[in-house]
Amino acid sequence: MVDLTLYWQQIQQNHAGVHVALQWVAAVIYEQTEQTVAISEVDKVKLSEALELGFLTSEDGKVGFSKSEVRQDYLVRHAVDLALAVWNEIEDFVNVFYDIYRHNIRINFGSKVGLFVLLVLKQEYNKDIVSHVTKVFKQENTKTERCRVRGTLYELFCEALPELDLKLETLVDALELISQTSAEYKIYSVVENLAARSQENADFLYSQFVARFESPIVGQAYHALLKFANFNFKIAHSRALILTQSEVPVLCRMGIAALGEFKYGNDKQSVLLQNTLDRFNYLKTTFNPDIELVLLRAYGNLAPISNEAATILIEFASSKDPAVQKQVASILFLKHNELYNHYWQKEALLNLVQVILFPSELLQTLDFCIEFYAKNDLAFAFQVIESIALCWDYSRTSRDATLPKMLNSTFMELFNNHIDALNAAITHWFASSYSSLHIAGSNVIDYFYSITLGESREEVQEVSSKKTSRNRVFLLNKKVLDTLDEQTLVWVLYRLAGYITTDAHSLAAMLLSAIKREPPSPDIARLIVNLLSEYVLYNYPREAGDYLKSRMEDSDVTAEEQNVIREALSCSDAYFEAREKLPRLKELEPPSQRTYLLRLAKWKQQNAMMEEAERYSVFANICSKVSLKYGRSYFYERDGNFTEPSKLASFSFECELPQGEFIDPIGQDYLRRQWRNAGLHKTKNVTDETAGEVNV
Repeated sequence: MVDLTLYWQQIQQNHAGVHVALQWVAAVIYEQTEQTVAISEVDKVKLSEALELGFLTSEDGKVGFSKSEVRQDYLVRHAVDLALAVWNEIEDFVNVFYDIYRHNIRINFGSKVGLFVLLVLKQEYNKDIVSHVTKVFKQENTKTERCRVRGTLYELFCEALPELDLKLETLVDALELISQTSAEYKIYSVVENLAARSQENADFLYSQFVARFESPIVGQAYHALLKFANFNFKIAHSRALILTQSEVPVLCRMGIAALGEFKYGNDKQSVLLQNTLDRFNYLKTTFNPDIELVLLRAYGNLAPISNEAATILIEFASSKDPAVQKQVASILFLKHNELYNHYWQKEALLNLVQVILFPSELLQTLDFCIEFYAKNDLAFAFQVIESIALCWDYSRTSRDATLPKMLNSTFMELFNNHIDALNAAITHWFASSYSSLHIAGSNVIDYFYSITLGESREEVQEVSSKKTSRNRVFLLNKKVLDTLDEQTLVWVLYRLAGYITTDAHSLAAMLLSAIKREPPSPDIARLIVNLLSEYVLYNYPREAGDYLKSRMEDSDVTAEEQNVIREALSCSDAYFEAREKLPRLKELEPPSQRTYLLRLAKWKQQNAMMEEAERYSVFANICSKVSLKYGRSYFYERDGNFTEPSKLASFSFECELPQGEFIDPIGQDYLRRQWRNAGLHKTKNVTDETAGEVNV
């Protein structure tokens, strides 16, 4: 028998006087719940020997144990004495362990104190822990409400069980009671530990749990059966098959789960594997909703070792049942690290994401799988993303429900580490005839544009740093551009202008990057100039103009780009110069007095609203009000004198709004609608008001 309080035992034998002193200090620490406790001069004399031998330390009139191990031993023994004193008083006995739990949270007594108390009571005082805990539960069971205090004792009891020499018959009864408490989650580890010790233990526990199929404890038969399979696989397999024939749903599900979890590792067990699949295939034809999800999970467990199971899992992935979809997503998530390259993993993932009205919530589960492919199999990752984009419900208006947001981890990986591949994909999408892919591409660009510079989250720091770069990240991919005919490229440019409505920098950069396509085309260059000057610079003269001017100074800029930029800026400057020379319409300029009165009225109205809100706001009354300083500098009075003025730092925020939305909002919207449909209705001629007449 292991001595659980070795330091306590040694000090008791070798230093009897010190032992008594340490017991007294431990009792005071326990009662006051402090690491160190104050002592008087008289007490200090009593503790002098313990202080001299180094068992205690003293500082500022307080003493404490010098070693946490010694302190733990003495606290255990003190708690044992308390538990013995109230052994027959159930409420007081339970409170001893709850006090240990509370004290440990406050000053970290040691995580094993409560556990050791139970073990000492059993080993040294021969107390029947199982019967006593059973009494505690039965007393609680007569009450209408569960007692949170007792949960601490139940959890400690489960931890102590593997160390107690108990009869299994008595133990099963106790576990059944614990299964109805908050400590239920600890039972499975106890069962696994005991069942793993011997075939007899596993056999007995399995039989006992199965017989109690109306009790919550029946679920532990599954863990006992898995451990039994380590001793006799054939019999365990036979028992699981028998369970699948049970009319009791919980037993049938347990048998299916066990058959899917068994390790069919050798040739002899291949026959048993086929028997398992035959049974599963039969159950699959019964259309029993009670077992469908468990059966699916079992197929998922067998898919890595059975082509037949893998094929059926792929079929399940095409189901429109949300519960089945969720289970398939869970299977793929759990196995994506080790089995990502298996054909069934890829096929199941593709089938799952191609389901119409795919639940967006599941994408957050699959996001990690797709991100893993983005790191290890880039081509397949884009295949999955494109499949999702084609079936996505773009009627969702919430920013949090967009495709890039739902696949946040995946797109962060692509943006930060595979930007060229992402640009190639976006170029392909805008060149396709599917409007869903056009929207997906624009959503990706808008998503990264919406990430605020200086975000603190690690995953967007690199995004922020790239956004501050003069060279824009999103560009049309030259290799893809070179494969496009001229008419398709025209449609791509129009679609970009139609869909990208917020990120003027990226729109200008993507339009400009099309000039690199080979062979060069004067018509394409002219179209780029027109779109830049009469749409992008027309709406965002400052943002787009700053980008184009900075691009002119880059070392990798080509002569073709410089020519396009010069011509676009020249056309834009000519327009704005001519517009500035136009006389202002007096009808649109109200008298200054009226403008002043309007602003004054608005200010008074806003002040009145704020005062009214503060008057009736409970929150505003709780919070203290601090006036913000404003002006060029501030100073304050100190000791009758004023300090030197300190300058205030200036701060401002600027956002350029599209000018076209104020001048001609209907015309701008009409243009974008026309451009978004470019190439999608080939029988119709559309006159583009910016770039002339073009066949789309």
